[in-house]
Amino acid sequence: MLAGLAVEHQLALGWTLVGEVFALLGVWNAADQILARVGPAWQLEQNLRLDGAVGTGLGSGNADLILTVGATFRF
Repeated sequence: MLAGLAVEHQLALGWTLVGEVFALLGVWNAADQILARVGPAWQLEQNLRLDGAVGTGLGSGNADLILTVGATFRF
């Protein structure tokens, strides 16, 4: 199961700051994980959004540092 909470705040035209906390529970027989990350998102075009984030795992046995980059295409 995946449970999450996300918040966005508009910084300027086309730019938002995104924060997320989510949990991966009972996935692939692995230990449960709780992760938090924050980063900017840029609405490059109407149907294209670029984003990046820095995060960490909360609790023992979770990741110390998580770096993500991504693109969202809308059709």
